[in-house]
Amino acid sequence: MRELLQIGEVATLLGMSTKTIRYYQQIGLLAAPSRSSSGYRLYSASDLLRLLRIKRLRALGLSLDRIKAALALPAAEKTGNEYALRSILQSLEEDLSAQIQALEKQRAAIRKLLAQERLSTLEQPADPEASLYLDVVLPYLEPLLSQVNPALLELEKRLDALLGSFNWPDSYKAGYREMMQSSAQFYADHPDLYTLMVELNERFALLAGVPEDSPDVERFVMYCVQSDALNTLMSTMLQSLGPATAHLSHAESPFAQVMGELMLSTFSPAQRRAFAELSRKSTA
Repeated sequence: MRELLQIGEVATLLGMSTKTIRYYQQIGLLAAPSRSSSGYRLYSASDLLRLLRIKRLRALGLSLDRIKAALALPAAEKTGNEYALRSILQSLEEDLSAQIQALEKQRAAIRKLLAQERLSTLEQPADPEASLYLDVVLPYLEPLLSQVNPALLELEKRLDALLGSFNWPDSYKAGYREMMQSSAQFYADHPDLYTLMVELNERFALLAGVPEDSPDVERFVMYCVQSDALNTLMSTMLQSLGPATAHLSHAESPFAQVMGELMLSTFSPAQRRAFAELSRKSTA
């Protein structure tokens, strides 16, 4: 009477494929079985128990390498085997805890998106702490921020975080940050001109709520073109920032072009039209 099990019988008892059993043998996770006179693989109760342990450890999430390490010690070294397995399971528990935290964070982000009326924020950065320039700008402008509409400041933070989500080349990033820092220093030294810039930004922000063909767009453009104060602001600022912007070569840099398009993507149709009109008039 045959006392050992054939591979198909083992597979049925454990609910796994014969291919899996052969693979475990191939990688050394299961010892080579004895063979019948006809060449059939034969498995004992100890083989069955080992495969059961492997199956249960796999169900817990252990990799085959970890299972191999956990089961590597001889049966005589029971204490050492127990310690190794416990250490591996503790490590796995820590990994699972980290994964659960990450999944909870993802679920919270999804719930936040689902609670919104529009899903355009999918294009916004996943990390609200990402920053390209505000971290070097705000220290200079802190005394002046009281005059800025909180909503405008929040939009600026979102734009900064969006731009900060990309891995810009180090040289371009450093140059851009230097330019923005110099801009902040300029406004800190000229608070009256900063007030003028804030007023301009507030006028521009109002275009977000009007149709693209609104007469308000043309009125905004004419205000910018005809304002002597704004013209003075721009000429004074360009003279001041010349050294900081010279090495950026914005007109030649594809990164500058892409960054400009990213900024435009945050504008409404009316705001984009106003920006295009101003660009056209400045080059006319």
